[in-house]
Amino acid sequence: QGSRQQSFLNGLLADMLDGIQDYDGAYRAVHEALSHAGEEPRFALPEYRQSLYSHQAQLALCLGYHHEALEAYCHAADFAATLPGHAAMLGSAYLTAHYLPLDSAEIFSLQQSYQELFRQVRPLEAHGGKQADGRIHLGYLSADFRCHVLFAFYYAMLFCYDKQQFHVSCYSLSAETDAFTQQIQQQVDVFVDVSGRSFADIAQRVHEDGIDILVDLSGHSSGSGLPVLAWKP
Repeated sequence: QGSRQQSFLNGLLADMLDGIQDYDGAYRAVHEALSHAGEEPRFALPEYRQSLYSHQAQLALCLGYHHEALEAYCHAADFAATLPGHAAMLGSAYLTAHYLPLDSAEIFSLQQSYQELFRQVRPLEAHGGKQADGRIHLGYLSADFRCHVLFAFYYAMLFCYDKQQFHVSCYSLSAETDAFTQQIQQQVDVFVDVSGRSFADIAQRVHEDGIDILVDLSGHSSGSGLPVLAWKP
């Protein structure tokens, strides 16, 4: 009982110190929280441990502890109870690996771990024939159709495409919108809010829309829908 309370208190302290940008103090506090959680494993729910390890990884990155961050994200993935959570933690681990001098075999091992998550996924049936309107139907998947650094990278693809040759659909993984979102909505042919839906449901929607080529714009960044591509919609 005492260890459980101490773990929660240290977890709260880590949140508070993080909020005032005392990353070193927060890192020590979350380490203590994990230590006490380990003393009473039957009281520490997997979701709680995942959140602690994820927070530890984020703080480690702020402090430049890249090896520790990679290890913490991998632990967080081990305690993830859902596919989105597992994919998010492994994706963060993969991004963190870019800070480290890992060899190709180590990078490939991380990639295999991510791919293994979708081993049971059955791809959807392929579309046949050309589109009725004669255009190529492109789909873009992102959590960042808003004021975001990635906007500078995908701006030309969404605002300068040949509407005679291409039909463009955007699938937004975030409910957050702003003036940039409105510009995109006015420019593309279709804009769909798929936030909160499962990867399988999003894949089914893309498949039903008859998309010829689906492009993920977020990669392993936060809120990514990269797993949707496992269904080959």
